[in-house]
Amino acid sequence: MDYEKAQCLKGILFNEKSPEDVEKWSDEESTRYDMDPNKRNLAVIITNEKFKELNFREGADEDTRTIKNALESLDFEVEELKNQSVKQMKKALRKIQNKGGKYNCFVCVISTHGKIGDKICGNDKEVLIEDLVEEVLPGKCPGLEGKPKLFFIQACRGKKTDEGASQNSAIKTEKVDVTDIITHKIPVWVDVLVAYSSVSEYYSWRNVTDGSWFLQALAYILQHYGKKLELQELMLLVNHVIASKETRSTDCEKNKKKQIPSISNTLTKELYFEK
Repeated sequence: MDYEKAQCLKGILFNEKSPEDVEKWSDEESTRYDMDPNKRNLAVIITNEKFKELNFREGADEDTRTIKNALESLDFEVEELKNQSVKQMKKALRKIQNKGGKYNCFVCVISTHGKIGDKICGNDKEVLIEDLVEEVLPGKCPGLEGKPKLFFIQACRGKKTDEGASQNSAIKTEKVDVTDIITHKIPVWVDVLVAYSSVSEYYSWRNVTDGSWFLQALAYILQHYGKKLELQELMLLVNHVIASKETRSTDCEKNKKKQIPSISNTLTKELYFEK
């Protein structure tokens, strides 16, 4: 569909920039998120190990230590919270609403048990991840409007285990014709990245001594490349590291299993942590 015809579709009038306007906008406005050298970044790490009805999560402390060090190396002010109820997790995120304007970027790392349907566990009950993310969206947290809000979730998303596939396997894909309608309003879920440790319905692996595959890989990549590469490149490296891993266990149901993270991304600019 050419540009002229795309301006009106099934009675919907497009109010959008022309290709020439987009080119002009790219020249005049930065395509990177602003990282003001006079402002710091803010991170909240929520680590739930002990639960009323679920197993103790061994190795979670090691995840907290390594991811905290990585974030601090990127000029994040880090707040650590442990064994939080759902109410406490929401309260911690609501506190950000009063001070979001002081920071360039917000990161929330959550390490906990998870369940199918994008639910994660407080130490008392479960909650939808979107219910937590909504606490820092523009409607409730105007100070973070236009700023990147990143959530890294270390939690199982189901009980399926990834058996892996031979490298010559292929997946056929079909082209989908999608028409975007662009307005001057700000989408509610804009400037958000949610990185899950595994794909939907799948198990997420954690070593009782060394911590989880996901947060350990994320911490390593941020520590070594966080000041050099753009966020999307960093996450590709995290995926690459985890995709190369394979479990080793005397339990045949847990032996030779794989894992791959999954990302939901509505960021609108490039994100470089280097100021």
